[in-house]
Amino acid sequence: MRKDKKDFTLDVVSGIDEEIVDHHLAKRYKLWQRRGRRRPVALISLVAALVCVSLIAGVFMTMLPDILPGEEQPTGMAETTDLPGDVIKQVPVYLGMTVTNDLQPAADVKANAPVPQMDELSASSTLPPYTFSFLSEEEVPGSEPETDPETDPETGAEPATDTETGSETEQETEMIIFGQTYYALKNEDIYIHVHLENPDGFEIISFTLNGVKYSSYMFERGSDMENLILKYNVGDVDGLQEYTIDAIKYIDGESIKDVRMEGDRTVKVFVEDGNQALRLETDVEYTKMTVTPVWDEAFEGERAIMTLALYEGEVLLQELVPTATEIRDLPAGKRLVLVATYVEDGITKTVRHIFDTPAYSEGLYIVNGVIMGVGNCTDPVLYVNNPIGDRAFFDNNTIHEIYMGPGVTYIGDYAFASKGTENRTLKKVVCSENTNVIGQYAFQGCKSLVELELSPNLKKIPNFAFHICTHLETVIIPEGVTEIGTQAFENNYFLANLYIPRSVIAIGTNAFGLFFAADSSSLREVDYGGTMQEWQSIRGVSGAFLPGVIIHCTDGDLTTQ
Repeated sequence: MRKDKKDFTLDVVSGIDEEIVDHHLAKRYKLWQRRGRRRPVALISLVAALVCVSLIAGVFMTMLPDILPGEEQPTGMAETTDLPGDVIKQVPVYLGMTVTNDLQPAADVKANAPVPQMDELSASSTLPPYTFSFLSEEEVPGSEPETDPETDPETGAEPATDTETGSETEQETEMIIFGQTYYALKNEDIYIHVHLENPDGFEIISFTLNGVKYSSYMFERGSDMENLILKYNVGDVDGLQEYTIDAIKYIDGESIKDVRMEGDRTVKVFVEDGNQALRLETDVEYTKMTVTPVWDEAFEGERAIMTLALYEGEVLLQELVPTATEIRDLPAGKRLVLVATYVEDGITKTVRHIFDTPAYSEGLYIVNGVIMGVGNCTDPVLYVNNPIGDRAFFDNNTIHEIYMGPGVTYIGDYAFASKGTENRTLKKVVCSENTNVIGQYAFQGCKSLVELELSPNLKKIPNFAFHICTHLETVIIPEGVTEIGTQAFENNYFLANLYIPRSVIAIGTNAFGLFFAADSSSLREVDYGGTMQEWQSIRGVSGAFLPGVIIHCTDGDLTTQ
């Protein structure tokens, strides 16, 4: 029975139509091909899913600071940009506006700009008062000494140093003064400078001033992405005019965005009539000013000043008698404006004279902008910003320290020298970086002088300049000095640390020697910035030092004979 069933089954199978088998085989083959084609589709779908997950995670991380408490994102940083990846750029920041009367680069309107003639209405008013970059609160004598910079708390890295000198690299910053009132004449072209902080160089496309939009093609030559310069005519209406900036636009990728406004949005310009019948002239000697009205010869009206007043910026300092010709008790180191009104052809007109008081400390005697004497000055610490004339501080024994501003371009002969008795009070001298001339005998006999900082622009140290400065221990001659005069540092018994740069080509007789052979000197070694051959080629070097001083050159040592 079993055998019969088995045979029956075999018969049925063998009887299946071969066409049906072929049909099923073809169908299975097509299904296999279709499954193979679905593999790349699945791979693409997987990649797309991963991208979506990454985008969702990025949005979540962007929103996380707003959801969870913690440190706020710096306000100056853009939250998103159109750049790929995680690049974050700093949003441009508006700082303020300044005004000039000629097309000069905006960066030139700085604290150290030269002071022009005081009777110039516009150019002079764009300059700030005297400032000292080195007289910060931490550096004023008597304050706490500065501590060494600490390492980075996150990375543990030491402060960056100059690879050649090993000294800390100091970032120089230039200061721009905002918030001033500027002066212009009728129908004069002025140049409004819009200052931005834009470290990532976003393209600035426009700004709106007093409701008028100015596009980038309207900016003057010299503009860049941090200084936008606009030429503007003040018109023929006199009086105070205000210019207010409303918005600044920049491009971030494919988007146009607003610059963040942090500075004062308004700048003030006082417009005056250039055809004035009256001109004011002044002669300033520290706290006293002489006023001289100068009338136009063609003026036929009543020649009288109606009102006279003294201002610092827009702040009234003194209301003066209209007939006053002398003004006393001026504040030191300030830019002041003398304002007078008069009547011309029935019209009241205003004239201004801008000037600077030329000193910081009381009692200085100043002639034509040069310090000629100390008068009743008894200040132990003195800050000056005028050239120092011959014998200006001669035989003075009250000043302990003197700091010089950028206006001190030279120091005259015998400026701090002594007569008979030595100067035993002056202990510290910090020269201006603009001081390029020191006179002969300028510091002779300053026996208490311990700290000396010379100007980097100095070219020559003249004869006897620091003669008998017995307590001067360290002297660094600036790079650029080419000549050291005869007996310039003679009889400086305690001088032990001396650097002479490679730029020196001549040294005078006994420049670092002693007058009496029986005296002793602390100078045993000298650091020189050049080679042994260059040292030997210096004119007069053989008679400049005592015998036995070791000269450390860049390629070896020499000993003076």
